[in-house]
Amino acid sequence: MKRIQFYPFLSKGCAFFATAVAGEGLYLKVLYVDGTSEELPTSAHSFLHGIVQFFGYDIVALRKQYGQAIGKSQMIPLPLTEDWILTPFKVASKPEDEFTMGWIIAQAIIGINSENRAVTKLSLKGNHTLYCAHGVNYCKQQLRHVALVQHRYQFLHHKGDYFTAKEEQIPYLGI
Repeated sequence: MKRIQFYPFLSKGCAFFATAVAGEGLYLKVLYVDGTSEELPTSAHSFLHGIVQFFGYDIVALRKQYGQAIGKSQMIPLPLTEDWILTPFKVASKPEDEFTMGWIIAQAIIGINSENRAVTKLSLKGNHTLYCAHGVNYCKQQLRHVALVQHRYQFLHHKGDYFTAKEEQIPYLGI
């Protein structure tokens, strides 16, 4: 994968996930906060690793460090900066599509609504909608994990006033 492929995502990205393209196979679908999207001939896994390496991190070390903070070993939100946290969900563009592993920038989530017991609709910046193969309670729990991971990041990097985090400072807590 060429590094240049993920630069637009770094500046205006919202989410990325694998999607089937007729006659081509699985492509990476990238959503942007300006309402646009694009499909790239790469995997979500390669894209994620490229972004993480760009920030100078190791994905295994990030998962270990922040997994301990939330008591999980899988589906761990990964903070790349204090206010840019990649959050894993099983997602699809439509509820009837196949759900694949995807990553959403937590700060791009503006709404969570239950479609049914097993599917949740996420509203994202840029007027995007994704469906998760998780119940609404799991999605809300995942955003609470984002807040814990963000707090741990602030503590480790001595950023901000991490002892007085308020809902206004972490807007996605109010969802």
